[in-house]
Amino acid sequence: MRKELELMETIENYINGKLSAADKAAFEKKMQADPQLQKEVQLQKELLEGIRRAAIKQSAQKGLKKYKLNRNLKNWGLTGLTAAVLVAGSVFLYNSVTKSPQHNNAPNELPELNEQGSRLWSDADKYLPLQSFELDPEKDTVVETQDGIVFAIPAHTFLDAGGKPATGTVQLEIKEALKAADIMKGGLNTRSGDKLLETGGMFYINARQGDASLKIDPKNAIYAEVPSDEEKPGMQLFEGKRLADGSIDWVNPKPIRKDLIPVDILSLDFYPPHYLDSLKSWGYDISNKKFTDSLYYSFAALFNYEELAAKEHARQDSIAAVEAALAAEYAARMERYGSAAVQEHWGKDYSGNASGDTIVRLRGINPAKIKAIWDAKYQNTLLATREFEERLQYIHKTCDAHVLDMYIDNLDKDLCSIDSMVAQSNGVISMESDAVYYPGYPEFWKFAARGDGKVKNGEKNVELLKAYYRQKSKMYTEAISKTANEFWGKQKDLDNTAEGKRNEQQSKDLQRNAENFKQELELNLDEAYRQLGKKRPAPLPASPYGLHIATTGWYNVDAYVIQSTLTRTTLDYTDPETGKKAVINYEPLSVTIENYKDYDRVLVYLLPDELSSFQRMPNRNEVFEEELNELMRYKLVCLAYKGDRSFYFSKEEVGKGKLSVSLIETSDKDIEANIGKLSKRSQSRAMYDELRYIGFEKTEAKRQQQLVKIKELTNKIRPVIFPCMVAKTDSAIVDSFGADARGF
Repeated sequence: MRKELELMETIENYINGKLSAADKAAFEKKMQADPQLQKEVQLQKELLEGIRRAAIKQSAQKGLKKYKLNRNLKNWGLTGLTAAVLVAGSVFLYNSVTKSPQHNNAPNELPELNEQGSRLWSDADKYLPLQSFELDPEKDTVVETQDGIVFAIPAHTFLDAGGKPATGTVQLEIKEALKAADIMKGGLNTRSGDKLLETGGMFYINARQGDASLKIDPKNAIYAEVPSDEEKPGMQLFEGKRLADGSIDWVNPKPIRKDLIPVDILSLDFYPPHYLDSLKSWGYDISNKKFTDSLYYSFAALFNYEELAAKEHARQDSIAAVEAALAAEYAARMERYGSAAVQEHWGKDYSGNASGDTIVRLRGINPAKIKAIWDAKYQNTLLATREFEERLQYIHKTCDAHVLDMYIDNLDKDLCSIDSMVAQSNGVISMESDAVYYPGYPEFWKFAARGDGKVKNGEKNVELLKAYYRQKSKMYTEAISKTANEFWGKQKDLDNTAEGKRNEQQSKDLQRNAENFKQELELNLDEAYRQLGKKRPAPLPASPYGLHIATTGWYNVDAYVIQSTLTRTTLDYTDPETGKKAVINYEPLSVTIENYKDYDRVLVYLLPDELSSFQRMPNRNEVFEEELNELMRYKLVCLAYKGDRSFYFSKEEVGKGKLSVSLIETSDKDIEANIGKLSKRSQSRAMYDELRYIGFEKTEAKRQQQLVKIKELTNKIRPVIFPCMVAKTDSAIVDSFGADARGF
């Protein structure tokens, strides 16, 4: 935000009484100590008063508040007016008017010679009131008449008899006839020869020093803004030729061309229609231009034509695809313009249904082309104007890059001339070397009728800018496509890495469970033989999982112990020889986590004193359950995660029953430290490995969530950026990039 604009807003709020009491007191104190600030306040008071009188206060205030200049006046935009008023050394004159005394229809006292050095005067000269302004010809000046005509007079506009810029005080003479009563009072007609005209208003302007009239330097022309309730197309500027009978004939018509006033091109909105509105409605921060630019420009990756064309050719005959697109275009234009007009231009009935499997080349404006022109290089060209910004919204809707190219290839022409070219042009659907044309864009006739000209003193190196545009748009397309491919290539690599880590973790889990089973089984066998008073046989085979109990009946004590350990059920075995019993109880423990649904992930672990590793408790319907072996003592560890936050609970000893746990938020570092104190070394190592894997899964989950958001957002915003692409066609084109490119 520029400091001068902040100051302007503060001054305006002060003048309008919108500052708080404290801010007002602070501002007045600052103003007392700063004479320059006092002048700024006085100047803005006069400016705002003039704006109010000219009935454009609302637009001006909006411009100041948004720090951008709007275009609300006709023929000479408010942006130009505001810019002229705010130029250092400028003068704004309003109501500095000296009128010749008039009573009823008494004629004015006129100088001997008119501005052309002739003694011929018209009735309008005699009977319309004179408005006279004194100005310094060496300063930029803005003059406003009683009925609201605004004249912008650059410094050194007026030339003396020797053709040199006038110095000293100049008297500016203005007469105006905008209302029907004034037109009749001045005896003015609205005819050019024998042709009847529709007038938008008439005025007389002249500058004098003493009795001598001054000339206007054509290089420093005066800009006039004539107020109007509506914008009438085709208006022209006529010169008044005085006739001997006191009337005026209007001659030498010239098309009205409004000079365009450039603004900061980076302050304009070059996005497609509803792009920012859509993002805002979905909860995204549209003030973050880095984000909105990045998202929009990412779609340029779809315009890597070489790769796309090759895949399209391999999958579908291009002519059939063109026919399908043409049929859709035909139906839309039939509805809009009627059958007769469309048939005349197309010369063929394309209303037949096309195959649903066809693929149509991307239709829309390549975001890389927008990136190429939304650049300071195009400052002071017609692209850096509110007028072009308005047209660009319609250019996006055409989905035709040729329309955009026409404006860029003709930067040296009047904007309205380019509008006419677009209105008369043919649209085109192109697939490789095949092209089918259809009627152009008649809506651009409305733009052409406005008569918008070009930027005065605009960029002269048009050919250099054209070359720059083509080079940059190609470079941006390739660079964005390369970035997209690298991004999704990296995501694929990360997917492969994640899959590898999961497989590795699954292998570790299997090894850990097998080792836990073996150790627990050894413990149970020792205890069973002890209770039976028998000596235990040779050690178990290396692979205890190879033994499966499939039928009932007597085996031996080993078989019963294995069965009990596998199923985690109580062993109740009676030796048939001695009648002695071996009993090892398994008793249930269930753990419930309070506010379970508030967490992204919850894990519960047991640390048995007789095992070298941990046991992860199964989660059954949000309740963690396990059968505890009475031969072991267990410690409990509960972990939960929500985003980047970690939660923890531990208990030194747990037994059978039901336990409800409330978790406490802590750091990952503290969790590791607590587990280190709670468990023995081998268990700590295993738990640290587990925690590291959990950390990886947390990061991976965030990445996957982000990818889901990217894909969801790009799928939602794609129809906004490319409104001419139907869903079936759109998905087919994205498919042609392969699964890894779906995020675009």
